[in-house]
Amino acid sequence: MSTIQIICPNCQQQVGANDVNIASTIAKCSHCNHLFHIEDQLQQSDDLSTSSPAKKQLNMPMPKGIETYEWGGELHIEQKWRHWLYLIFGIFSLPWLGAVAAWMWLAPFPLSLFGMIHGTVGLIFLYIGITGWLNVTHINVNQYDLSIQHKPLWWFGNKTIPTSNIKQVYCQVNIKRNKGSETRNYDVFVMTQDDKSIKILSQLMKKEQALYIEQAIERFLQIENTPVSGAINE
Repeated sequence: MSTIQIICPNCQQQVGANDVNIASTIAKCSHCNHLFHIEDQLQQSDDLSTSSPAKKQLNMPMPKGIETYEWGGELHIEQKWRHWLYLIFGIFSLPWLGAVAAWMWLAPFPLSLFGMIHGTVGLIFLYIGITGWLNVTHINVNQYDLSIQHKPLWWFGNKTIPTSNIKQVYCQVNIKRNKGSETRNYDVFVMTQDDKSIKILSQLMKKEQALYIEQAIERFLQIENTPVSGAINE
């Protein structure tokens, strides 16, 4: 009988059996208190148990929003962020900032100072909108390291990982349910030689992009595509 391992999608820690409710397909992570559904992980476990030990090799065509090429012994992958959600952030921030500016101009001191708080929130929304519309994630892989850079505007998540420490690349899905609707986004991880997971990309809108990036890195580094608990395969 095979053993099912449930992995928390928030902190990547294994969830104990006492924290899993198979009947309701819900688990709660004792490390970060994250409550999540486990249908996908149970299904993946069933798929793995009925297939050969080797994970199916990916054969994903290059999806829209991704560009990749090799030059000088280095793999370059560019993933464009551009999405209508970021445009909404930017458009929403403009009337917000206009209203804040009017408040600070008309309100007596010190009430006008409260506008600075709302103005800061508006500027954050505007920055998210502009960054999400203009930025491109650059993934560069060579024989020495894998680097992640978000450009031209600064964003979280720039990092460099020695390729000698990369054991596997895999993707996971994040599922959010609210009032009968469901949204999904995808993260890309590398697993190190000591079985630690490092997130290299997060909240990709399309599964095809995540799987293609996994495939491109594994092929360049000649890493065999082996099963990882909680990972999506295709």
